[in-house]
Amino acid sequence: MTRWSSLLAEVEWYSGHRGRERPRAVVVGGERFPVTLESASAVGPTVAGLPARRVFVVRGGSRLLRICLGEDGRATVEEEEGR
Repeated sequence: MTRWSSLLAEVEWYSGHRGRERPRAVVVGGERFPVTLESASAVGPTVAGLPARRVFVVRGGSRLLRICLGEDGRATVEEEEGR
C-alpha cells in the first residue's frame, strides 16, 4: 500500500487555472522541481452533483508527488513515503 505525507508546497500550472489544468513544477522549501506527469484522474464523491477534484501523480527528480486540485482552485501536495 502506498503511503503519502503532506508537504507545504506551491504548484505552478501550465494554464493558470483555466481549462484542462496540469502541473508544470512544484516548489518545496524554496527549491523548484519541474515535474513530469505520471497519471491524471478525476475523483468524485459517491453523491451525484457534488464537485470532483483532479488528482495528478507527478515525478519531480527522485520525488513521486500527488497533487490534488479542488473545484475551488486550491491544491494540496503529498509525497510518497519511503522514497
